[in-house]
Parts: sequence; structure tokens; C-alpha cells
Amino acid sequence: MIIKKPIKKHPILQGLLLLDCGEPQVHDQFFMDKYYINLIEKLKNKNFEYIVNSSYGLQIDFNDTVMATTIKVCDYDNNHPIMRNLFENSGNQKLSTLLSKYLLNRIPTINILNAEDFVWFCTKYLPIERVQNWLVAGHTWQLCTHDAGLGLQTLARLTKTYPLNFYATDYSFCTLTEQTAILKDFEQDSMNWRLIEGFGYQLLPQTMFEVAYLKHKLDKYPHA
Repeated sequence: MIIKKPIKKHPILQGLLLLDCGEPQVHDQFFMDKYYINLIEKLKNKNFEYIVNSSYGLQIDFNDTVMATTIKVCDYDNNHPIMRNLFENSGNQKLSTLLSKYLLNRIPTINILNAEDFVWFCTKYLPIERVQNWLVAGHTWQLCTHDAGLGLQTLARLTKTYPLNFYATDYSFCTLTEQTAILKDFEQDSMNWRLIEGFGYQLLPQTMFEVAYLKHKLDKYPHA
């Protein structure tokens, strides 16, 4: 839902977080490639510091540029929590060919699956002030975009605990109807959003109970 009054100041985006942006199946190829092409067109002039891809079932292929960057960030340690989670949740999925060619290969990109690893990356690996404002994009709206390990529900909790901000636009999320989520979808959403005029939306925190639950998990996580 949209809460609070709209604001006009646009954020300076420093990072891009992609949710479930794999190579589409044959029956989904047309509309998913259409979504990816539009996303690439909208983002082609953005100067992101980093892109984080969050997709379960990825193939572990160190010839892949993104996976090679990921293992480098992990100091070439296969037992690093980021790599361990990728191995434990690996499969045959590949990243979108279009996104890889026109976006991910020109901006440093790594694979991260959960909140704890994302927090480590943002607060320990990177100076926290370097990448605070993240644009979120992916599919499918109300499914993986909300419920995945780094989905919107988790990101909303992070905003209460860490100096991290997450944003979306009318081209960010692909829906089940093969369109992108727009104002009416954000108004009807279970998450809390603030409208930013001429830009899009800012994700706002959820309840204090949810925040406390995530902080408890992170406190027990050795590398966060």
C-alpha cells in the first residue's frame, strides 16, 4: 500500500538488486525477453556501483563472469557463506542472456541469496556509505519478488536495522499478466511504499516484530 505523503526528491541510485532474473523457459521466452529488453533500455545509462543477482538454482560455472566475480569477492574461498549458500542451492539455471550481455558484463555483479550475506556484502565488504540506495527489479510480482530470500519482505526489515534504502519503478517488476507492476499494483500491495513523484516508489519498513526477528537471526550469524 502507499503510505505517507508523496515526496519529490529523487534518490541517487548506487546499486541494482535483481530477483529471479534467469534465462526464460521456451514458453515464457517472448514476454520475459520483452521485459528484460525494456529493463535494459531503462537502465542503460545508470552508473551503478554494484549489481546483486539473487536467483536460486544457479549453475555453478566459474567461466561465467558473475560467478567469477562472486568467488573473487569471497576471497576464492568455496567455504565462504556466500559460496556455501550458492552451492547448497545450485541447479541448472542460468542468468538471462540479455541481461548478462547488455548489463551484467559491464557493471560488477555478484550472486547473493539471503539477507545475512547481503548485509555482510554491504557493511563489511563495501564501505556502508558507498552503496546505500538500491533499485530492485525482477519477477514475478507478488511471488518471488516478495517471498524469496532477498525478496521485498526481507528488504523491508533491513531498512529498519541498517542504513539501506530500496526503491522500485513502474518498470521494475514483471507480473503474472505479463505487464509491469504500476501505481495501482503498489497501492494494493501488502508492503508499505512511499510514492516519489516522477520516479517511482520507496520501500518502507514493516512491523517492529518482523525487525526484531531478523535482527535475532543476524546476531547469530558469524560473519554478518
